[in-house]
Formats: sequence, structure tokens, C-alpha cells
Amino acid sequence: MINTINSNFYSRMISNYIKKIEESNQRISSGLKLTKDLSSYLPKLNKFKANLSALKYAQNNIQEGISYLQYRENVYKTLSYHIQDLNTLSIAYKNNLISEEEKNIIENNAREIINNIKNIVDKSFFNGKNIFEMNDIYIQTGTVKDEGITIKNSVVKNDIDTLINMDVKDFLNSDFAENPLLKNIAHDININATYENLLEHRMNLNLSLSSVYEDYINKIESVDIAKEMLEKTKNETMLSSVLTLMGQQLDNQRNYIFTLLR
Repeated sequence: MINTINSNFYSRMISNYIKKIEESNQRISSGLKLTKDLSSYLPKLNKFKANLSALKYAQNNIQEGISYLQYRENVYKTLSYHIQDLNTLSIAYKNNLISEEEKNIIENNAREIINNIKNIVDKSFFNGKNIFEMNDIYIQTGTVKDEGITIKNSVVKNDIDTLINMDVKDFLNSDFAENPLLKNIAHDININATYENLLEHRMNLNLSLSSVYEDYINKIESVDIAKEMLEKTKNETMLSSVLTLMGQQLDNQRNYIFTLLR
């Protein structure tokens, strides 16, 4: 008589080991971290993963800040060149020895430069915003709100509007040494390098921190995967043993049946 009890027992064992092997394959392929003896590491692991994600956003913020500073510097330098040209025209205009015709030429040149300045101001956009209408800009450079840099904007649009809307003759007769616009542009150009250095320094620091977080995460996950692989190998060995025993049982039962039939 065939031993159905043993057969059912082996079948249950086989199903159990196959299920465990499939679960291990799923955990290894999906990256699930379910090993019980690593549970004490999970809070720190999750915190490091959150910090790593936050640092990626911070790095994007820093890169945006550097791009903004570079764009602002280029615009301000162009603006500064035009204002310097106006200053040169103003010096020539104040010369009482020049003719009216020469004064008219200077006035026309000044109007053309002022129109160029207006075009620069109207078309200088960064990420959809006119840089002359932006207030001081705060850039979060770390994982928490307080870690950041505030970029000051000294150039006030009202000062530019005053220059653009002045009568050309009054403007050319004014004292450029007292014009706050030129001073503020020069100030922001000079301080741009300081802001860029601060942002680049923080970017390098964030790269170092990211490397530390990634190393920690990889070590913990590698340990977890190694343990899962070991568990899978053990279950595969047990499955192989059960299949061998079951095969031997079937052979014994078959031989027993043949003996009875003789």
C-alpha cells in the first residue's frame, strides 16, 4: 500500500520551501529590507535616505543659484558698460566749448543708449522672472531650512526707471558720481564672486555628505541582501534534500508494489 501520509508530508514541505525561495527572490529583486536582525538599523537607514534625497534637492538649488549669479553678472556688466558710455557722453556734453550741433549728436547717442538699457531691463528674465523685479533671494543649501544663503539685490528697479525717464538734457547735466545705480551695480558685480564661492563650497560639502550617506546605505543593504541570499541557498538545499527523500520513498513504494505482483 502506498504511504499517502508521507507523500502529503513531503508535498507540504516542498511547497513551503518553494514559497520561501520565491519570497527571497522577490526581496532580492525589489530591494525590500525585511531582515529582522537588521530592524535596529532601519530608523537610521531611513533618516540617511531622507537626508540623501534632501541633499539632491539642495544641490539643484545651489546649481540654480550659481546659474542665477552668472546670468545676473553678465546682465549687470552689460548695463554697466552702457552707463559708463553715458558718463563719457555727459562729460563731453558739459563742455561749454562744443557747438549745439555736437550737443544734439550727444543727446541722440544718449537716447539710443538709454533705449538699450530699457531693452536690457525689460528682457532680463531668469526662470520666468525679471531679475530687476526680484527681491533678495534665499537659497536652501542643506537638509534643513536654516541652512542657506541669502543673495542680496542692491540694484533697485526704481533707480533704473528714474534714469530711463529723465529728460536727456537733465541727465547729461547731472553728476554721475552721485548716481546710486552705478554704485549698486558695481557692488553686486563685486560680491557675486563671494556668493559663488560660498555656494560652490557648500556644493562640495554636500557631495561629501552624500558619499557618506550612500556608503552607509549600501553597507546595510549589502548585509541584508547577503543574509537573504544565504537564506535562499539554505532553502534551496533543503528543497533538494526533500525531493531526494521523496524520490527515494517513491522508489521504495514502487519496488514494494513490484514485489507484491510477483
